[in-house]
Amino acid sequence: MYESLAGPIKPELPAPKNALSTALRKKLSIGPGCLASEIDWRFITNNIVSDETLHKSIQASEVNSMLAAMPHDVRVESGRKLLDVVRPDNLTFDLLMDSYATLAQVDSALEMFDKSRQAGITPSVYSYAHLMKAFAVVKDLPRASAMYKYMQQQGVEPNLVVTTSLMATCIRTGQVDQAFSIFDTLKYKSASSAPDAQTYSLVIFACALDPQMSAERASDLFTEMTERGLKPTRETYNALIHVYSKRNDYFTEAWRISEDMLRSGIEMDKVTWHSLLSACITNRDLIRARTLVRQMDKIGNRSPTWRPDAITYQLLFRNYARAKVRRSLTPANVLQSDRAIQAKQLSEVWVDETPFTSDAVLRESAQVMHQLQDSRPELLSTQLIDTYMTIAQSFEAPERFMQDWNALYRDHEKGRHSYQIGLAASYTFKDWTLLQQVWAERQAWRAQCADVTTPSARSRKDEYGDFEATRMYIESLSRLNRIFQATQVLEQARTKYHFKKHDLKCFQTKSIQVGDEDAVLLYRDMFPERESRSAGTGHYYY
Repeated sequence: MYESLAGPIKPELPAPKNALSTALRKKLSIGPGCLASEIDWRFITNNIVSDETLHKSIQASEVNSMLAAMPHDVRVESGRKLLDVVRPDNLTFDLLMDSYATLAQVDSALEMFDKSRQAGITPSVYSYAHLMKAFAVVKDLPRASAMYKYMQQQGVEPNLVVTTSLMATCIRTGQVDQAFSIFDTLKYKSASSAPDAQTYSLVIFACALDPQMSAERASDLFTEMTERGLKPTRETYNALIHVYSKRNDYFTEAWRISEDMLRSGIEMDKVTWHSLLSACITNRDLIRARTLVRQMDKIGNRSPTWRPDAITYQLLFRNYARAKVRRSLTPANVLQSDRAIQAKQLSEVWVDETPFTSDAVLRESAQVMHQLQDSRPELLSTQLIDTYMTIAQSFEAPERFMQDWNALYRDHEKGRHSYQIGLAASYTFKDWTLLQQVWAERQAWRAQCADVTTPSARSRKDEYGDFEATRMYIESLSRLNRIFQATQVLEQARTKYHFKKHDLKCFQTKSIQVGDEDAVLLYRDMFPERESRSAGTGHYYY
């Protein structure tokens, strides 16, 4: 959602002169009224390459004009062909490096960098900026740091864009302290490289990633930038609201900043509204969240770009799951017929009543989901359905959960997170039938993944997902008093994963309660009382 804030800074390229000039259009047989987006650039490129007279007449500046007008994927394809028939200049290579960076094709960007030097062209600060952007896109901090040092060794002084890109890479890789260290150096280095509004927006955003640098530091940075005479941008306000949205005690401040933003003449965008929806989640304020989404829906009827999207509904579902409500005495009422639910339009859902009970939250969230299925099915995804499923788990509605588990994923394949939600729900509901079904489905899914994924391609996220699923399965079995089965699973799993005491709280308690000697001995063997740290023979993935 906030990729634009923590993402790589886009280097500014010197604009190609005479972009698609009349002479160039005539040379390429492009009509004067034809928009650049309407041109078949692959066809044009092939014509240039195949026509010796034509490609000999094309100048580097004209090639640059063409490349600048192309989408990134077409630019890299056509650019390679044009390099074989036209003498490129520095900007030609920069344009290609920019596209490769955008497309996360780092090796190709480096190849263009090397080709430019082989052609006798001295890389400019823009050239290095594109490489820094590429490293930021793929979150490669070691190479970004090395390139930053290398350009200085070559006598090229990093400009603010290059340095800010390095900071963005630090933030994207979790090295927040390093990003702030670079930022502090920038402030006192020179006026030409002093942080601008974009740099401040970036470090304000970074405050949300580290509890030690949260709302208070973000507030100080915001004050500091205004005292330096920098005018906050939409990105600055969005970053500050995003930080405040993580703190319950800054809920009011998030709304105050949004009002300041409007008073300064800057219109809110979807990022702003989504940050405010996130603040509602933190503060468990479903009423205000509903109001926001309803307002977005109304504005969206006039301006489609404002229409709630998949992120909006994911945040709304998270608000439902976190809602602070009274417990209902009639949980059976939450299951209405499809006909009754679909009979209501979304606008009616939001004005009938405020959902102050768990029944009402479950009922209204189901109505929203049915409306999405009926009128906006393109928004549905595994991720959105996963978020929706947490509502039934939060309000302990096993019938609703089982019904949705079997129905909603028919057109969307369950994933790692889906099964984790299913296992967590089995634990919450103490439902043996659901646990069996979810575990069997996950095992089948895992086997299918193993067929198409090599061991070397498995990520730490995959490994951690397997560990967490196994842990939850053991804990769910334990809560259901199926200690014998839990012990069998744990006996095998301990050779692969490094469990800690807090991972097996229910297993420990239940093994003692039911007096299962084998389970008690296994736990004591894994966690001897003389050792303060956890034991195991496998690996634990953080």
